[in-house]
Amino acid sequence: KNLLDRSNFFCQTCILKVNLHCAACEKKVHKALKKVDGVHSIDLDGKHGRVTVSGNMDPCMLIMALAKAGKKAELLWQHTPEPPMNHHHQH
Repeated sequence: KNLLDRSNFFCQTCILKVNLHCAACEKKVHKALKKVDGVHSIDLDGKHGRVTVSGNMDPCMLIMALAKAGKKAELLWQHTPEPPMNHHHQH
């Protein structure tokens, strides 16, 4: 049984700090993140050691996937859009 309820996650963007000192590291990181359920896009910035990931996923799963691949990652920034609010006016 899946322990994570996917309905709790909205399409979000996360920026991770990862040591990317060569093309092989970038390839390894990209491959590890692609395997995480819900990942839509991955943007690697080797110069600044940052990876931007967008999708419907849990940021902890990204960090765990990178740890399994032997890469230490740190969450720098996360943006989860607010769900649309229902505006009910009571009179």
